[in-house]
Amino acid sequence: MLELAKLYLTTEDLDACQHQCMTLLKSDKENDSATVMMADLMFRKNEYDQAMYHFQQLLERRPGEPLGLLQHQDRFESLTVEATLVLFVP
Repeated sequence: MLELAKLYLTTEDLDACQHQCMTLLKSDKENDSATVMMADLMFRKNEYDQAMYHFQQLLERRPGEPLGLLQHQDRFESLTVEATLVLFVP
């Protein structure tokens, strides 16, 4: 399901990507990859409050290690530069 969401994201089918991520998060609420993708997706759709919500969910699950999360590149490959700045720059 995550691979399909990535495919939709690369083809700019944002609604289909969102649907896949939401379906995945319903069954696995702590899926970091889907959470990051949802945050980036919301950012791309200019839904900044929703983007921040998903970033916050990720940070709450992994307090004190936002930079450490960058070690998991596969989870952050969908992030735009702007979304990365929102997450990691105070």
